[in-house]
Amino acid sequence: MNLRKTLVLSNILLLISVSFLPAIDGLIMDNGELSVGNNSEKSIIYIRASSPYDYGFKAGKLYRLKYKILDLLFLFTKNDNSIEESVEDQISSLEKYCPDFLEELRGLSDSTGIKIERLLEIQRYISSIFRTQCSITASTSPATKNNETFLTQNWDVEAPFLFIKLIYTSIKTYFPHICHITSNYKYVYLGLPILDEIFLINERGLSWGAIYTALTDNESRHIDEGDGIPTYLLEKRTMMTCANVSEVANLWKTSERAANKNRIFPNQWDFSSIVWCDKEGGILMIEQSHNHIITVFGNSTDITGASEGILWHSFHHQWIDPNLTGSAYPDELATSPIRANRLLELLEDNHGNITLAVCKSIMRDHGGGFDPTKPDSADICWHYFPRDQKVRTAFSWITEPEKLTVHLTHRIPCRSIYWRYNFTRIFSRFN
Repeated sequence: MNLRKTLVLSNILLLISVSFLPAIDGLIMDNGELSVGNNSEKSIIYIRASSPYDYGFKAGKLYRLKYKILDLLFLFTKNDNSIEESVEDQISSLEKYCPDFLEELRGLSDSTGIKIERLLEIQRYISSIFRTQCSITASTSPATKNNETFLTQNWDVEAPFLFIKLIYTSIKTYFPHICHITSNYKYVYLGLPILDEIFLINERGLSWGAIYTALTDNESRHIDEGDGIPTYLLEKRTMMTCANVSEVANLWKTSERAANKNRIFPNQWDFSSIVWCDKEGGILMIEQSHNHIITVFGNSTDITGASEGILWHSFHHQWIDPNLTGSAYPDELATSPIRANRLLELLEDNHGNITLAVCKSIMRDHGGGFDPTKPDSADICWHYFPRDQKVRTAFSWITEPEKLTVHLTHRIPCRSIYWRYNFTRIFSRFN
């Protein structure tokens, strides 16, 4: 094993050990507040703050040891001048487009003693070794049996060191957090505050899912890049400010969106396709780049060519012209079109009868891959083989926005149960 791979492996192992460190006292932590499968008791970490700066400061206090170990961990990560320059450029961009997030970083920096530049480098490294390829759907009336609304996501991780990454990703699912800025917003996420947040749902019922978009490798093709609000931070802003999919579509259409193919934090989600649903029965899929965007709703049947009330996505742009954005063509990708077609097939087959049980079945599906008789790397529930690309589904979630509920697995869904988290009481308890 060469030196670079050895360093990456040691870093991931340390990330896993850091993830097991318990949170220290001093902030609101609620145990047993959530309704979970089989009446088991789980815990959720609730960070209540007066401002973005205060949120960053309190997150730093809560996980100071974790952040300090991460700082030590990446002290030995090689940083060349181009990376340092890109971080400086990123800070300038944050000052212009995302001052609230920069305030979070300042609070985190002040409570941990780690420079903002270093925090950005740490996050950039984490995101670079945990890239994803996923599957997402949304369904609502008239596609659902009881006029319910569902959002589903399978979250995949890539090689190298796939097994170790699966362990680290699984650990994150055991520790849901709530960010609560007093008199402003509350949202639920998985992962480490600020540096590694996977959004789930906000107190208004707005729910999130996203999928990495594969870009073309053809150097002669145009990729639509430009400065603006990084997709990750625009998603975060959406969770903070929006209540329904109409507000989401308006925010995204009127925002100057960043698109950076090099994906230096917080640009690692740029070009992503994002799914949203709300407690009013609205569902929305967004495909976008810097200059181009399309908003596809549940009744956008002229765009989808499918029945009303269903949306689905794999990791290529399906409805916006890929020549405009730089997305890979479907025939350039081995698995993405197969997964997309299977998602659509299952949603159509169950149209009018989609329930929570059907959503779980779709996320566990192995019927449409390269070999419909056994699990493989073109399934919705993605399994790998040594000869394949070595990508695997790490965990899965389903949201029911009108019930403020998330159903979450801790590992690959076909071998897991979905634990039920109802956030109604805990959202209403703290105001």
